[in-house]
Amino acid sequence: MRGGMLRRLYFGLALLALTPIWSASYLPTSDGPSHLYNSWVLHQLVRGSHSPVADWYAIDWRPLPNWLGHGVMALLMIVVPPLIAEKLLVSGIVLLFLYAIWRYAGAVDESRQVFAFLAFPFAYNLLLQQGFYNFCISAALYFLVLAVWWKRRDTPDARTIAIVAVLLLLCYFSHPMSTILAIGSIGILWLATLPGRPLAIHARHLVSLLPVLPLLAWFFRVQGVSLARAPVSAAGLFSYIMRMWVLLTFDEFQAKLGFALFLALAALIIITLIRRRWRWSEGDAFILVTLALVFVYARAPAASSGGTMIMERMALFVVLSPIVWLAPRLPRRATIVLVILLSAVSVAYTGYLVRRYRGLSRRVAELVRSADAIGPGTAFVPLIRDVRPRGSFVAAQMHAIDYAAIEKGSVDIANYEAAAGFFPIRFRPGILPPDTSTAGPKVNEIDLASYLARVPYVFLWHVPDDAPVMSQLATCCERVGASNGGRVYLKH
Repeated sequence: MRGGMLRRLYFGLALLALTPIWSASYLPTSDGPSHLYNSWVLHQLVRGSHSPVADWYAIDWRPLPNWLGHGVMALLMIVVPPLIAEKLLVSGIVLLFLYAIWRYAGAVDESRQVFAFLAFPFAYNLLLQQGFYNFCISAALYFLVLAVWWKRRDTPDARTIAIVAVLLLLCYFSHPMSTILAIGSIGILWLATLPGRPLAIHARHLVSLLPVLPLLAWFFRVQGVSLARAPVSAAGLFSYIMRMWVLLTFDEFQAKLGFALFLALAALIIITLIRRRWRWSEGDAFILVTLALVFVYARAPAASSGGTMIMERMALFVVLSPIVWLAPRLPRRATIVLVILLSAVSVAYTGYLVRRYRGLSRRVAELVRSADAIGPGTAFVPLIRDVRPRGSFVAAQMHAIDYAAIEKGSVDIANYEAAAGFFPIRFRPGILPPDTSTAGPKVNEIDLASYLARVPYVFLWHVPDDAPVMSQLATCCERVGASNGGRVYLKH
């Protein structure tokens, strides 16, 4: 298959892959609504709005990661509504990811770009469905910066240094983990390509790392670092990769697809190792990168510096990193068949996601509409008993109330981002951050006294009538709205 035709097919499928995003009213992610809400707060504060959010929140102007996604959505809100801003951002994430993988797959040999088709299902990975928008931007930038560096490894001029430095800075302002991995991977590639090159000239590449290093040092000094290994056995780590659980977000169909993709990737790796010429070439440096990523994956902590799901994030890099060095030297017909099969998988998976997105969007819409009785321009506390709608492993309703908060122009005081210390929005000085643990079964017994002293409204989602919290509400509040399993109470 000719290069131009292959490129057109790939990017045509990439555009088709955006269909799930635009087929749904609300994106069924876990943290996505919270990120959108805080981007809206950022937009309001920059505009100098006198809405209630200005009484509760302030901008944290420190050079923190997580700025990029929030800043992009806040800027988009100048011209489009918040819901469209989120869809544009997520569309950009999917396209950036697929473009980066295309560039990465062809970094050593453009004929290997056929293996970029393996990555289509991973565009909607677990981390994206968790709503980790900034991390997903950084993961795409990781693959892009490696591809760019490799193509320009023999030209360490000012242009190369500037491009790599900017990409690393963008990566940092998305997520520090991918930035560290990118720096480490570039270091491995730099060392592997040093033989035969003048050290003084090749060392110019290292200048591109200098702008981002002080930012990383500052961030980890502020947030701290955990190096305690996650309590997962070697068998468990391998099983996670073998089952491709980084794809598992909605139902068991994805587990079956993931296992099929693992078998395909494993077969390509084995054929590559069997048929390769056993002498070192520069492109083999990417094998060292993969081995380093596997080592980090095996030693990764469960959480560090405020971030969670470190192992799951690392799995994405481990799975996709071999694409650049796959070289099974398949016959032309076998390559065409592989591209056709992977394209068919991409189209079928897009259709699957459209059905899941539309169905789960309706569940999210039920929650949002059930909050209609919350007064505009006010403040409320949400008690979300059921965070996972039917048909989803992802807690797509955990923060969905923030869609209603945006519509109402209201303050959600259970705003975990403002209390976290590593997002662009923080609580104003003098406002004590409330307990943001207002989701899950424990909300049945939550003590509302501290909340009701600060807000007039309480929103409940699927909280049973016999829950202890209901007796608290009965003594101080009246119900002003109820629908679809949601109830709104107003303080007397």
